[in-house]
Amino acid sequence: MNIFIFLYAIGIINLAFGFAWKWIIVVPTAIFFAAVKFNHGMKVVKLLGTYLLVSMMALLTLRALGDTPGLGLIFYPLIGGYILFMSFATNRYEAQKQAIATSDWEVIRELENETGFELILMIGAVLLYVASLFIPAVVFNPLTQWLFDAIFRVLNLPVIGWLLGIGGSLFLLGMIFNGLIASAYIVGLVIQKCSNEKSCFKKLTRLIATDCVK
Repeated sequence: MNIFIFLYAIGIINLAFGFAWKWIIVVPTAIFFAAVKFNHGMKVVKLLGTYLLVSMMALLTLRALGDTPGLGLIFYPLIGGYILFMSFATNRYEAQKQAIATSDWEVIRELENETGFELILMIGAVLLYVASLFIPAVVFNPLTQWLFDAIFRVLNLPVIGWLLGIGGSLFLLGMIFNGLIASAYIVGLVIQKCSNEKSCFKKLTRLIATDCVK
């Protein structure tokens, strides 16, 4: 499997799974959890969706590694891990941008409160992806295999497959571009948070020193 086919397949997996997962699982469960007022329910959904997406990315990478000798054994996992990280960063950035554009302060506040969870989810997804390349049993099961095969069976359909292929390619390019912007945004938030904590620490130290002098 050459690099262009690998990137093309990654774009298709992200587009097809993201679309189906959102409208078949996320939207109905969000309505249900809102009705029963179970605030942590969507975190469980995010964890499951992350596992399935990482699993299919890992299955694709393992297939590519089976056909690729030499430097490809390092190159393909690096690309897969990078794009996986970019996809999470892009989702976070797009949600933040949309909330700001519509002045939805409740969503903005919720996103800020979930920053820690999202960061752990992002890092955990990359670690799971790397671990699955050494221990394929972590991600290889009937459900992930069926989803993986189903996406590429749809790709063989006359019109839908053609549209999915074009959409997957455009989605991948947009994800990489937006992911770079999102990564810079996330790094900025982390730096700002660290600087605020240092500033608070300095103020606290100064107050303690003043009290001791008194």
